[in-house]
Amino acid sequence: MIVDDNETIVELISDILSLEGFEVVECTSGFQCLDGLDDTVDLILLDITMPGMDGWEVADKVRNLNPRLKTKILLFSALQESEVPVDPDDDLIVGYFKKPFKPETMIRRIKEAVDQ
Repeated sequence: MIVDDNETIVELISDILSLEGFEVVECTSGFQCLDGLDDTVDLILLDITMPGMDGWEVADKVRNLNPRLKTKILLFSALQESEVPVDPDDDLIVGYFKKPFKPETMIRRIKEAVDQ
C-alpha cells in the first residue's frame, strides 16, 4: 500500500512496484489508507508529511487498529534520516527512505522490510 498526498508520487511508485511484481494499493490520504487496510496488506509505504493526518498519526492508528495485523510500515519523506526517529525495536515501523529516491534504493528497502 502506498500512501502519499502527492498523486504523482503515488502513481510513480505504483508503476515501479508493479513492474517488480508487487500488488499495489494506492492511497492519497491517511484516511483512505485506514479505510482500505486489511490483513492482505503486508507493507505500507507511508509519507510522513501529509495534510489532515500525517504519517505518524496513521502509524499510531494502524498500531491500535488491530494489534494482530502483520502489516509493516516503511516511512518516506523529504526529511533527513536523522530527523526521523525509527526505533529498531519497533515491530510496526521497520525503516525510512528519503525523497527523492532512486528506484533501486526504494525496491531494496521494500524487500528488506518485507523479509523482516
